[in-house]
Amino acid sequence: MKNKFAKEIFTEKQFEFFNKLEKLKEIFEELGGVVFSFNSPVKALKKIKSLNIDVAIVDFDMPEIDGEEVIKQILEFNPNIKTYLATGFVDDSKLNDLIRKGMTGFLSKPYGISDIREIIEN
Repeated sequence: MKNKFAKEIFTEKQFEFFNKLEKLKEIFEELGGVVFSFNSPVKALKKIKSLNIDVAIVDFDMPEIDGEEVIKQILEFNPNIKTYLATGFVDDSKLNDLIRKGMTGFLSKPYGISDIREIIEN
């Protein structure tokens, strides 16, 4: 039986994301929290039902399902989860619709660690 290995080429944007994610984990741990990260929104939505989470930060631009749909599904499952949409493009009508449906807020890209810390502390 052959071993199968997946190879992935990371772009500069992905490296920035992973560096930010590591800093995010450090901040959450410093404040007594835990970070769960997923490379697939479909996997995240399946797993979130078995996790007890307080906050979900969701990127708008993802494969399979966009962030808008992920947030809608999270809120359908548990409207008490604080949800934030991370996006570089702000469509006011979509944001207002999501806020009406229970989304807590959004992060404009590029966002910094101080923005994440503010979300965590609130």
